[in-house]
Amino acid sequence: MAKSSLFIVIGEFAVDPENHERIVEMLLENRRQTLATEEGCRSYEVCATEDHEPSRIYMVESYDSREAFETHKTTPHFAAWEKNGAPLIRELRVTFLKRKLMSL
Repeated sequence: MAKSSLFIVIGEFAVDPENHERIVEMLLENRRQTLATEEGCRSYEVCATEDHEPSRIYMVESYDSREAFETHKTTPHFAAWEKNGAPLIRELRVTFLKRKLMSL
């Protein structure tokens, strides 16, 4: 049985409600470029709570490895996010997970 794993990043953003849509648009653009250009990214989701709390945004990304995520952080689209989106975040909580996958 072969084993592999995914490196998962969960970001929880606290934002001012007036910045919510702008930040979501920037995250969706980062998502689009990440999925189009980065082989090591398996998924990238931008999420809201079920009740659409305007002060919270969640991001869930999965990568082949931590190295693939580190490469993501060197891309022009990530730099654009850091420059334009990150300053609008009041608080950021990031959780890193490793999902074990087993195949036959």
